[in-house]
Amino acid sequence: MKKKYLNYLLLCVCNTIVYAQTSGIGKTVTLTYDDGIIAKNKWYNIEDKIDSLKTYYKTGELNESFYYDEKGKFHGLCTQQDKKGKQLTSWKFEHGKLKERIDHEKVYNSKNKEQRLKRYQIIEKSNLRLKDKFYFSAMISRAYARSFLGNSVLAERDFFIIKNRFEKYKENPKTAKYITAKKMASVYDVIASQYARYEDEDRAIHFKYLALKTNPTEGRLVYNLGSYLIMMKSYKLGIHYLNKVIQKAPKHPFANWALGIAHADLENYELALTHINTAYLNEKSINKLSIGTAERDLITMKGYLQHKLGDSELGIQNLNEALDINSDNSFAMRYLGEVYYDLENYEKACDLLTKAKESGYEKKHDRDDLQYFIDQACFEVENNYVALKDLPSLAPNPVVNYTEVVNYPYQNFKFQIADYNSTIVLQGTADGTTINVSTLKPGLYILLLENGENPISIKLIKE
Repeated sequence: MKKKYLNYLLLCVCNTIVYAQTSGIGKTVTLTYDDGIIAKNKWYNIEDKIDSLKTYYKTGELNESFYYDEKGKFHGLCTQQDKKGKQLTSWKFEHGKLKERIDHEKVYNSKNKEQRLKRYQIIEKSNLRLKDKFYFSAMISRAYARSFLGNSVLAERDFFIIKNRFEKYKENPKTAKYITAKKMASVYDVIASQYARYEDEDRAIHFKYLALKTNPTEGRLVYNLGSYLIMMKSYKLGIHYLNKVIQKAPKHPFANWALGIAHADLENYELALTHINTAYLNEKSINKLSIGTAERDLITMKGYLQHKLGDSELGIQNLNEALDINSDNSFAMRYLGEVYYDLENYEKACDLLTKAKESGYEKKHDRDDLQYFIDQACFEVENNYVALKDLPSLAPNPVVNYTEVVNYPYQNFKFQIADYNSTIVLQGTADGTTINVSTLKPGLYILLLENGENPISIKLIKE
């Protein structure tokens, strides 16, 4: 059975949606992920004070539940559970004060055990220090540890307390000198992470770029922006920033890891494996500093790329090892399914690809490249496949004055450019395929094209 690749364009502007429903007892405010799955629900009483809040995993299962008193402070028993409904952590609050935290189960795997247990300890020690007095260092340590462990509601609260303190100090002439560019940039970067958590990607990129502009010499911020752009599938833009990191630190493990993922998606398999192998040279740093739950971890990527470059036996071995480490790794399932599909073992391919779908691959990773292989392996019907490398993009990007739309079948087309708040700031007609953006201020923008059947959006950074 041969694969047929029928390229088509299906891109749209996707933003986190915020909407409210009002009833006789108050209102409900809902935020959704890009695919419409509920990310967060907030309930308010008739006096417009928050009453309760729930967050959800990208696959739709309940994650956290928090409750508030009449003054909007945490109150009562608040909980976090895993995707199967098993309780992980509970917090007991009394009018804003944390009385008790119980970790019913500490979640980790063989690679991230040390780092996750360390974060549990940091939270425990920080809670004791902050019990009766505010310590900035303890608040910062706790905020990052909470974020690391996925306690998103409490991490967000801590980070915004830090942000408000920084801004207050910056306004006071006596304390302004203590708020360095590095500290302020870190605040912006953290805010970006909070937006990114719920897939409000335009605001997330805006604040990551603002962090970089505030402290342009910090390589970590360059990496953070580049890797997030890769995650959001703005590959060429992300590669631009990650290459800057590599120029200064050729063996940077995280930048090479992210570049390996980007080039794998763009089907540059040899280059992708080169970056993954470079990242492997410092795998200990990745295991030490990362959360350890990424499904496209090094061994998963290596296994897939080895298959694509002709060593399917070793590729299968590594992908099976990835599943031994994390049996719910839907990317390893999807890649291994593709391997067996390419080897014409359709029964195994169908089983693995179906398991990847059931494990939430499409929802967790916002990808639509699975159904094609399921249809082919399980039902042997013709379908269309989107080749990411053939989608429209901009060159150059980031842009100084002019950029060209490539892989786009139209010329002299009309366009609009919106800022990160979705406000149209520029519109006009292209000169052939070239667009003049010289009047824009530096920052993140979204280029909108509406020629043809499907609208297209491309992220653009003006320098």
